[in-house]
Amino acid sequence: MPVSICNPAHIRYLGRSEGLLAKNDPLDAGLIERFANSKRPAAEPPLSRAQLALNEMATHRRQIVEAIKVMRTHRQQVSAEALVVEIDKTIAILEERLAVLDGQLREKIETQPAWKRTFEELTKTKGVGFVTALTLLVKMPELGTLNRGQCAALSGLAPYDDDSGQHSGRRSIRGGRCEVRNALYMAALSVIRCNPILKAFYQKLRDEKKPFKLAITAVMRKLVIYLNSQLKPLRTAT
Repeated sequence: MPVSICNPAHIRYLGRSEGLLAKNDPLDAGLIERFANSKRPAAEPPLSRAQLALNEMATHRRQIVEAIKVMRTHRQQVSAEALVVEIDKTIAILEERLAVLDGQLREKIETQPAWKRTFEELTKTKGVGFVTALTLLVKMPELGTLNRGQCAALSGLAPYDDDSGQHSGRRSIRGGRCEVRNALYMAALSVIRCNPILKAFYQKLRDEKKPFKLAITAVMRKLVIYLNSQLKPLRTAT
């Protein structure tokens, strides 16, 4: 059955525009129906079992990484030596599991020619490593089929206006896919050290007295747009 995944906030805003303040299941069902009939959102492309499995493995990897961070923070807060030893054992087990999972993810990517080509193309760019390439492959499969604006918006890096009349507000990013934005942030920290083109771009912004967050966000946006352009020939070929 074709389905469309929509932002629930958009549906709720439609209800508010109608003056609908109450919320219950019958009202929600009617509101969703009116939204669907009004907007006619396109059906999402179906995901294969292989795509779903890779997505689940990537999510599990992120959960293991978060668990390691939690345990390391906890280790800094305890003083009992016996407990420190137990925490170290847990961390070692998690790190071992993480290494095994990374190997399994690489093997799974190798089994799919399209994934393999995409992964190799992404990692050709200096500063884009295994984690960033994996996140983009899994969480942003549309990469290579988007225009510049769509690419920035989907990754949560599009600056939106806040103007009204003579008031010119400060632009800010919002929305998009959080996991993609987080991965691009870590990649950008590496890129501004080892990628000569984006390093020069970042330094130019800093020399112009731009704040760090603004400069690093601009690098992230430029990076994902560049990666999108690099993947376009692959998408065209397939």
